[in-house]
Amino acid sequence: MNPAVLETAIYSVLHGDATLLALLPGGIWSSRPPAKTPFPYLRFRQSSSPEEVWTMGGGRIVRFAYQVSVGDKGNSKAAAYAALARADALLSDGSFSPTSGTVLYSRRVGFPPETPEEVDGIPYQMVHAIYRIDTLP
Repeated sequence: MNPAVLETAIYSVLHGDATLLALLPGGIWSSRPPAKTPFPYLRFRQSSSPEEVWTMGGGRIVRFAYQVSVGDKGNSKAAAYAALARADALLSDGSFSPTSGTVLYSRRVGFPPETPEEVDGIPYQMVHAIYRIDTLP
């Protein structure tokens, strides 16, 4: 599967959910959000190169890894985790359809460490999840 097709499908399922959008005044991004983007916001990106896996029957599966991150401002991570939980519900079990190819499996496979930062005395939080997405070309 073409990575751009999968990225478009992921964006569509996330951006098409009114509940998720209500949790994210800063929106959904597949690249770095612009400066002055409101918080919280969600960013997703491919986190490794696609891997081709061959089945016992000789079929080919293309495996992707995506990182979904929610950034927020302040000391609490509650809003970020609420948005991440909603994104998880949307992305789990391949509940989205690309324009070509087929999603066979989509599941969260890990939580990388949170990345708190402080800039000019203002705390920022970033929470993450990694998804494995197996596709047919």
